[in-house]
Amino acid sequence: MRYACFVCIWSFFSLMVPLVGYASDPSSTCAQLFRQEQHKLAAECYTQIAAKMPTPDKLDDLQKKRKGLFLENAAKAYQKHAAAQKEAQEQRYYYEKAAEPLRSYLQERLCVKAYRCQAIKGMLFDLDAKIGYAALTLTNSLAETARVEIKGYQFEREVSLSGQENLRLRPGVYQVRVTYPKQATQYAEVTLGERETRLFEAATMGKGPYKQGLTGGQIGGIVLIAGGIALLGGGLTFVFVSKNIEKDLDGLFAERFSVNAARATLFTDLKRDAHLSFNAGVIGLALGAVVIGGGILWFRLAAPQKKAETSNKTASQWPVSSAFPLATSNANALPAQRLYTTPSF
Repeated sequence: MRYACFVCIWSFFSLMVPLVGYASDPSSTCAQLFRQEQHKLAAECYTQIAAKMPTPDKLDDLQKKRKGLFLENAAKAYQKHAAAQKEAQEQRYYYEKAAEPLRSYLQERLCVKAYRCQAIKGMLFDLDAKIGYAALTLTNSLAETARVEIKGYQFEREVSLSGQENLRLRPGVYQVRVTYPKQATQYAEVTLGERETRLFEAATMGKGPYKQGLTGGQIGGIVLIAGGIALLGGGLTFVFVSKNIEKDLDGLFAERFSVNAARATLFTDLKRDAHLSFNAGVIGLALGAVVIGGGILWFRLAAPQKKAETSNKTASQWPVSSAFPLATSNANALPAQRLYTTPSF
């Protein structure tokens, strides 16, 4: 009898211990938050659990896989939260947040299998495409080092600029504050569009957007315009010269050579040639106008097109001067994704 009771008690504890272990698993809280569509809290929950785990050199393959799943779940939760935002700048910010645990995944070398690393890299590539990063190049042409402060939506960066600094920024509006030693602080506002490249000169406070060199098509348009102008000039010259010659010939013929048949024939031929020159000048004017019009059209069509993006909010109350144009863009919706569950042990 006692043996039978002992077996029953042992069986009860054997069944309850796994359930207690599952209930105490902190990742179950994260999964519950995700199911309740509290995606931001779920992402933070998974990130905190992964941060508390030991470094990869102290983990076996199963534990590495577990930590990697936490980081991947955090990224997926951030993406869900980003897709629910209405403002483009908020979407891009949380897409960037989603990329952070994925980069940690790769940096800590949690890929037990090589294909997992490829999958994580693919997710990062997709996130970069959704964000549409812009490139801002800061330059300083003066000998003194400038202190450049940049603020945007959920972004703040300070740079000691003595030459050139390349920044990879989310599209949006940024306030730039430039300070040189013993000089007053200057302010400017920079608007970056999707995948746009901009140049900002600190010494001149970025007067005007970055200007790219002329394309081959634009150069061809300029050549056509120059040729058209030359045709116009030649045509005008022919018209005026031929008209004056024809007028002079009429006067000379009437005054001096009306009785001389040979001279009359010569002047008649010269007058005909002058008339032909006049017609050639008119044709040159018409062709010049057509060539100039074609050159202008070619130049405009060959000009590089820019995408721009607008933002309805700014992240700072700095005084600004609008030296750059505003722009607009739409964010892509996030497709449905599968949430990984914590492996059982």
